Amino acid sequence: MDVELLEEYFLEKFVPKLDINSRLSLLFVVIGDKPGANLMFIDESRQEVLEEFCEDFGLDYKFFETEIHRKYYITKEEENFVYLEKVEEDKPYHTKRSEGKFLGYPGNAVDFFINNSGNRDLLDRYEDKVDDLIKRGRLEEEENTFLLDLVLFVPELTEKGIKDAIEIGEKRRELLRQFDRKNNTKIGQNLLEEIFGRDTPYFRRLT
Repeated sequence: MDVELLEEYFLEKFVPKLDINSRLSLLFVVIGDKPGANLMFIDESRQEVLEEFCEDFGLDYKFFETEIHRKYYITKEEENFVYLEKVEEDKPYHTKRSEGKFLGYPGNAVDFFINNSGNRDLLDRYEDKVDDLIKRGRLEEEENTFLLDLVLFVPELTEKGIKDAIEIGEKRRELLRQFDRKNNTKIGQNLLEEIFGRDTPYFRRLT
């Protein structure tokens, strides 16, 4: 892997183009922690840098246009595309379950999201559940709530589901630190500073 080129993307080319969740997803795919990523955007100017990145790092992608968005599914292993199932063959949309498999989300989180995807208050309930666990002394607020921003999915809203998600966040934080140490880069450091430097965790600002 050309780490100098990777650093150029993450410290320069991507910063004005892609949000932090998109950057995290792409990095986790490149370093092998996620089987796939999906990026959705309106501005077609982002396509060039994204496709260039995929070519430079040997990533396969599928591109679809919906009525509103341009959507990319990206993976290191082409066979992962088998997980994607269309809602209708002639439409650009895929089922939520197949997307969850492609992205490597835990099965209980996928089930929970599918069963609650029609609920407009889902993100409010997410925040309320985390606050309840903090209030009851089951979570430490400062550390754990920011770690949830590293998991990139809504966990099952149980104590176990949220704690499992926090554990994923802890592992990913350490993975980013290890990557920097091994490759003498600042990619992980910059991403972590962006997340932990926020006034509030991102998931709280979605509600």
